[in-house]
Amino acid sequence: MSRVLYKVVIPEFKTHVRQGKTKWKKINGQSIYTSAHHRVRHLFMEQIHNYLTLFITPLEAPITSKPLEIHVTIYAPINYGDVRRIRGKVNWKPAKEDYQPSWDLDNFSWIWIKGMQDVLQKQNVIPDDTVKYIRKVSYEYVPVDSLDERKMVLSISHSDPGIVRIWKKLFTKNDKKDGK
Repeated sequence: MSRVLYKVVIPEFKTHVRQGKTKWKKINGQSIYTSAHHRVRHLFMEQIHNYLTLFITPLEAPITSKPLEIHVTIYAPINYGDVRRIRGKVNWKPAKEDYQPSWDLDNFSWIWIKGMQDVLQKQNVIPDDTVKYIRKVSYEYVPVDSLDERKMVLSISHSDPGIVRIWKKLFTKNDKKDGK
């Protein structure tokens, strides 16, 4: 990845969103998109968007129109999948020495990345979240010892120069066809 153009750190990211007066739903893509009604999914994503807006500040102009790469690094304890919300409080205990994780990085990450791309566009950090501007999205997991150390780091960089030339050629041609 090339030089970072934009970076956001989200410390102690939310673990749950409100689903009712006393009911909470863990932020996990699989449980939301496979089991929830479309209106519940909309409210869920609205909460994620509102939360991310606290960290992704608006810009006067997008950082670039060249193809970008988004990378998200998730710092969380190895037993993050066991985090629960009980009586309104997040409940977590350190993993035992022989603990084997059962949570899926992809299920955790994609819902956050979807929300991030939406908010990046809304806050005018990127022109759009289509493949014309976002060429690559990646994520990685870094284990930490405590739930208090959890964070997400969002980095946006240009694609390598060879890709930029191909993108420019491809999309300039398409823009001319569309009369732009």
